[in-house]
Amino acid sequence: DFGAGAARYDAVLLAGVPSFDLTTHNEARRFMNFVDILYDEGCGLVMSAQEPPERLLSRLEEEEGSHFLDAEQHNTDSRP
Repeated sequence: DFGAGAARYDAVLLAGVPSFDLTTHNEARRFMNFVDILYDEGCGLVMSAQEPPERLLSRLEEEEGSHFLDAEQHNTDSRP
């Protein structure tokens, strides 16, 4: 349970955090949930990652955005 661990420690150290894309959508959501819990519990986070923190989810956001736009275009094209 993330909450119990976050409440027990002052900080968590993570190494090798990957950047996320559509193929790792579920992992990205769990990671965001984990970070939210750490924040809510006042637990610090120190991590090393493939990308700077502000870029970890950017590929996922870009791909989700283009996927959404593609679906919208398809829906518009199929309307009478």
